[in-house]
Amino acid sequence: ITLPCDVRIASEQARLSMRFVRVGVIPELTSTHLLPHIVGLGQALELMLSGKIISGEEAARIGLVNRVVPPDKLMVEAIAIAQDIAFNPAEALLAIKKLTWQNLDESDIMTIHERERQEFAAAMARPAFKEAVSAFLEKREPNFHK
Repeated sequence: ITLPCDVRIASEQARLSMRFVRVGVIPELTSTHLLPHIVGLGQALELMLSGKIISGEEAARIGLVNRVVPPDKLMVEAIAIAQDIAFNPAEALLAIKKLTWQNLDESDIMTIHERERQEFAAAMARPAFKEAVSAFLEKREPNFHK
C-alpha cells in the first residue's frame, strides 16, 4: 500500500513484506512495476518471490522507505516532511511528479530533455517563480500560498 507514496517512513518497530505469494496469490496494485523501480530488480524479486518479512531498518537499507524513526516520532516526522513539501508551489510539485512518472521508463534522453525544457519554461512564467525572485531580492522566504 505504500509503494505509490512519494515519501515512505517506517517505525523502528515496522515489519514489512510482500506476503502475496505466501497466501497463493500475486502482488497487486502495480507492485510488480513500482517495487523494482524503488528497490531494484534483484531486491524486488527476492521480496516478492520469498514473501519474507523485513525490518524497517532493512527497508531503509534497500530503499523501500526513505527513513526509519522511533515509533513515537513517526507522525511528527511525517507531518514535518509533509510541511516541507507543502511549503513549495503546488504547480511545481505537480510538474515534478508528472515528469518523474513520465520519464521513469523513458529511454530517449532527448524526449526527457524536451519534456523538462517545456515544464521549466512554463514554471518560469508562473507567479511562483516571480514570488521566488522577489523574495530573493528582498532577502525573505517566498510565500507561494498567498
